[in-house]
Amino acid sequence: MDACPQNLQGFVDAVNEAYWQSDEDRIMVERSLDLSSQELFTANSEMRAVFRTFPDLYFRLDVTGTILEVKAGSESDLSVPLAQLVGKKSSLSRRKA
Repeated sequence: MDACPQNLQGFVDAVNEAYWQSDEDRIMVERSLDLSSQELFTANSEMRAVFRTFPDLYFRLDVTGTILEVKAGSESDLSVPLAQLVGKKSSLSRRKA
């Protein structure tokens, strides 16, 4: 393999350094995303644990009013199985201020 011409060596070195820096940046971003994912998973697990300990009837809704999760003191608290409510829209609407 031929050596790089002297007048291009600075350019080749700069490109090589940019590639190395890009790899280091990518690794840092991937690590940050992994940590963020773990933190979100932990927070979600903790929220679910708290939600399940409530003795009353609770609905967890998304911003559109879709039921994400239902928790009842007992299945007999409702006239329909809890699983049938998940994914349905709540008839409660947000009031505009």
